[in-house]
Amino acid sequence: MAKPEQTFLTELKKSFIHYGAFFHKIADSLHHPAMKSRFDLPKPFDAIAAFAGTPIAIEAKVLRKYEAFGVRHLRPCQVEGLDWFAENGSSYVFLNIRHAGNKAEGIKRINRLYMFEWGDFKRREVIKKNEFDQFLYIDKKDGIFPIVDWLAFLDARRLGE
Repeated sequence: MAKPEQTFLTELKKSFIHYGAFFHKIADSLHHPAMKSRFDLPKPFDAIAAFAGTPIAIEAKVLRKYEAFGVRHLRPCQVEGLDWFAENGSSYVFLNIRHAGNKAEGIKRINRLYMFEWGDFKRREVIKKNEFDQFLYIDKKDGIFPIVDWLAFLDARRLGE
């Protein structure tokens, strides 16, 4: 896993735990030098979480700037894992848009979380660069992503409210 995704997953874990949810990062398999790919064994998604009885599969991705983003950014084993989990719980693609600011150039630092429900994301296939303003996001604040309202939404959906 690339360093930005490791950092993002650590931030997510801290955020979930802060709000009383369970969060577990699924480790990558050890790399064997004779293998040509970066990962030896396929992994269905990056993390599993749970809140108020709702299991959640999470595939985490990081982009350094706004650009088109879609299913093509996922490996086939991730698509298969998210599909399977969506039948038994909730599957999400969490996208982190993260870039450093520059005071001299007047560029503000961004560390933003977008949460896409897997079924909707997969049907859409791609989100164009200029379409991100259509989606809700959460900016990191005080060391965490304040996901409390999203967790409450999941709980209300589970209860059928």
